[in-house]
Amino acid sequence: PSRCLLFLPRKRLHRFITVLQPELIYRFLNLSGHQKMWNSKRGAAFGFSSIASKATDRLKPHLPKLIPKLYRYQFDPNEKIQEAMTNLWLVVVEDTEKAKEAYLHDILADLIPSVGSRLWRVRQASCLALADILPKRKFEQVESTLVEMYRMSLRAVDDVKETVRIAGASFNRSVFGLASRLADPSQSGDSIAGKVLGLILPFLLKEGISSSASEVRALSISQLVKFTKHAGTSLRPFIAELSLVLLESLSSLEPQMNTYLQLNAEKFDVAGETVERARLSASRNSPMADTLDMCVRYMNGETAEETIPKLVQVIQHGVGLPTRCGVAKFVSQLCLIQLEVGAVLRKHSSRLLRALCSAFSDRSTIVRQAMASAAARVAGVSKESTIEEFVLNMRTMYVDKGMDDPALRATIGVALKELVLQSRDSSSVSLHKVIPLVMVGKEDEDEASRSQFQTIWEESVGSLQTALRMFGHEIIEFVELCFASSSWLLRKMTAKASVFLVSSSSHTQVADISRAQSARKLLPILVQNIQAARIWDGKENVLQAIAASVVAIDLFVEKQEGNGAELQLEGWSLEGEGAGDLSRMRVACVLVSECTRKKRTYRLEALRACTMMFSALKSDLGISQDVLAAVKDVIVNPQEKKEEDQRPTVSGGRSEEEEQHYDAMMEAKSYAELRTCALETLVSAWLLDLRHARSILPDLLGALRDYSHSVMVDEKQAAVGMMRRIAERLAEEGSASTWDSLSETVYEGLSYCIEVNGPQLRDVQLGAVAACLKWLDLHGRFAADSMEEEETSRRRERQRSLLARLLLIVEELLKEQSDINFKSALNGLHASLRSALAV
Repeated sequence: PSRCLLFLPRKRLHRFITVLQPELIYRFLNLSGHQKMWNSKRGAAFGFSSIASKATDRLKPHLPKLIPKLYRYQFDPNEKIQEAMTNLWLVVVEDTEKAKEAYLHDILADLIPSVGSRLWRVRQASCLALADILPKRKFEQVESTLVEMYRMSLRAVDDVKETVRIAGASFNRSVFGLASRLADPSQSGDSIAGKVLGLILPFLLKEGISSSASEVRALSISQLVKFTKHAGTSLRPFIAELSLVLLESLSSLEPQMNTYLQLNAEKFDVAGETVERARLSASRNSPMADTLDMCVRYMNGETAEETIPKLVQVIQHGVGLPTRCGVAKFVSQLCLIQLEVGAVLRKHSSRLLRALCSAFSDRSTIVRQAMASAAARVAGVSKESTIEEFVLNMRTMYVDKGMDDPALRATIGVALKELVLQSRDSSSVSLHKVIPLVMVGKEDEDEASRSQFQTIWEESVGSLQTALRMFGHEIIEFVELCFASSSWLLRKMTAKASVFLVSSSSHTQVADISRAQSARKLLPILVQNIQAARIWDGKENVLQAIAASVVAIDLFVEKQEGNGAELQLEGWSLEGEGAGDLSRMRVACVLVSECTRKKRTYRLEALRACTMMFSALKSDLGISQDVLAAVKDVIVNPQEKKEEDQRPTVSGGRSEEEEQHYDAMMEAKSYAELRTCALETLVSAWLLDLRHARSILPDLLGALRDYSHSVMVDEKQAAVGMMRRIAERLAEEGSASTWDSLSETVYEGLSYCIEVNGPQLRDVQLGAVAACLKWLDLHGRFAADSMEEEETSRRRERQRSLLARLLLIVEELLKEQSDINFKSALNGLHASLRSALAV
């Protein structure tokens, strides 16, 4: 026997030693030594087939070990060995399919570990053999080995040798085909499908998706999606764990290139938000997102009860944009499911809302918006008490934290907008808590935040009348709260909102009532804030709000007396007496006192607010003397006296001298604007107290004379405008004595304004011609009525002299005039002057 062993190939001999007992091998070798054919490559198989046919009974006890080896060698990479072993298989096995069925457990027990063998030939053959034997197997046959086969198939897919990887892919397809068939309730029944999913899904979630090999991850994700697509309701017991792992995997399995682009967006000249949106789009189009959608589809009450607490953990502790946006979308989709899931959501809504609101400060704009939208969805399906709690939380967050974070304010706007839009037809939304915040929020300086609140305003109430009628009390309370804030930005926004509340054009009677009542409640708050010594950015809006409030109340009181309405404004005195701090007189004095402030921009706004109030009121206040005292320092001084030295500023491209000249020019223009507003305020106060304000007439005349002779175009324009306005008011009042007092100064000033020439003064000339026509109308009306009075005769002569001089100026201008419009105006003035001189 030892001599014969030398003539057998070593590998062939090893196979026989492995599959047979030694004594049988020695017998085969004795026989093989008689002929040279036994030493060929197929000699062992041929000799064994001859002996096996004669020693069938002796082989039966060894078939459980022999069959797996013979089956595997049929798939050996060497084709000649495959052929030999196939022949040997046909000798040993009478019926191949029956043998596979009978020895399936032995075959699987031998082949599955062989997939991890150190020899690549064994790994490759084992994969191919398993791929061949698995189709059409029943669950009972593979229940104990299904997970291990899946694990080894994924391991083979990542093998170091290419041929093994190809065989491993075939093995994986076979395992997946078997598992997907068994996991389909329509083919295997709900019971078996549930068991298969219970085996496969945990494995794929824990080992497949989390694998370090990209090929394995891709296969696992793809197959997981297909499992869930056909699983149907059998998926429900695994939804909680499945959704949790998938949500976390959205970020962990995201391509690293996406994260790199996000961190280096500036280098590529791309906005960070653009990259975030691209990442989110890719995440939502991934197979994992489809699987999450499938989980939502088969969610029921029991599953939701188990899933929602895990979602809270992901919201609070999840990392990565895809995960955080994915969980927000998942929660939003759950809110669309009614019945059982809706009841569970209502049960956990407070916990969910707290978790979602905690994400409003996320660094990513996309994440903040997603969380805000999800929070609005959850609030929309919650109880009324939970909705009110959510809205109050938004208000508190906006006031306490939002002033330092524009993005947070915009996020709160998104949440409230989504809540209002989805509950537009529902009375459960706490609009009485939302609208006050909207009133302030839509005055935000940040465009992103302002647009959100503006949309809420348009979609919820849309008009000031409706808001004041329904939520006036709540709005005033919130305004008072915001004015008490330590944030100057919030105060500025609140001041702008106050102006909007009380400022309006023509309204119906109901609207006037609502606006006047709101103004009456708002006035004490505004006056309290305006009397504070500090001037903060936006405080000028409080001045406008006070003026508009006084006008709104006055118009309503006047209308009330005319229509006999029974509604009253308690504590408001039309005459300004007996009402303490709420009288018109008291409020007007507060505004006038603000006109003495040193800060020019603030003083300018105070003057404009007073002008607006005086122009709109119908009855006198008797404070023209106070107004004169407040503005006299500006009116009598053509140029402001400054104690401090001019700051030395030199800008690029201009010399120091040019810079000083520019600063001086801008200073003069700014001061001229202040003087213009001061004159308008004084004239408005004087016209309001026309019958009792003769004491300030000399100062007014001097101011009109100085302004009309000023070198500043704006001051000339202001003087001309005030002269025309005075003429219109005198025509209404029919006051001949006041006309007499003013006419000489007016004619002189208008003559000077018409006479001066220049391209920048054309508007002044046209305005002076229009004002002069008004005064000539008054001349024809009042001069004829008072001609018989001796005391006015000399005044009439001076007036005629001034008119004659003006006529000469007009005639001189007409000789050289090429401007058609101005020439037409001068012709009309010329005719009026000739008529006036003929009186």
